[in-house]
Amino acid sequence: MVGSRYISGKQATAYLKAMLHDRENGQKLNLSITLNFACTDSAAGSASYAMQRLVSDRFNRWFRYQSVKAVRKGKAPYGPAIYTWVAESKGGKHFHWCLYMPEELREEFEKKLPKWIENIVGPIKDLGGCINIKEIYGVMGVARYCMKGISPIQAGRRHIRPEEQGIVYGKRVAISRSLGKKARAKALEADVKPPLKLAA
Repeated sequence: MVGSRYISGKQATAYLKAMLHDRENGQKLNLSITLNFACTDSAAGSASYAMQRLVSDRFNRWFRYQSVKAVRKGKAPYGPAIYTWVAESKGGKHFHWCLYMPEELREEFEKKLPKWIENIVGPIKDLGGCINIKEIYGVMGVARYCMKGISPIQAGRRHIRPEEQGIVYGKRVAISRSLGKKARAKALEADVKPPLKLAA
């Protein structure tokens, strides 16, 4: 499995643009979740793959189902899942996961999250050390913090303070399609306020 020592400049720019993007329906990233798979039985080489499964196989499916249920009740759909995540290996198998969560779904989500993790990587040895959920108040500060694993050469022009985060095997940065380049371009065409312009 291929490993990477740093987040590239290209990855950082794409990530920062995604974090700053305001969707046309007003949905914004409102939760920052730190996951530490070192508190589980996950193997280091498979941690990134486990995170992909957690988001794609568990969270995305659950969120889509919640949207279908809302429509059945005559409510507006929640739309596609909106999220980003970043992998780190310093001090364990860490992930910083930012997402949009409607307030009415948050309690159920927080109950399901530990079960999803255990289904994928095994028993959680320390729940408090494994999952830490906070609300996002300043998205740019959160975004720059999550990008601290960037190459020091690429950090300055993006106003990021780099910190060595170790070798990460597999995917290091992930962005949902709803925050991707095509989605942002479509929003711009529809006269939605574009994200701030960042260094390429």
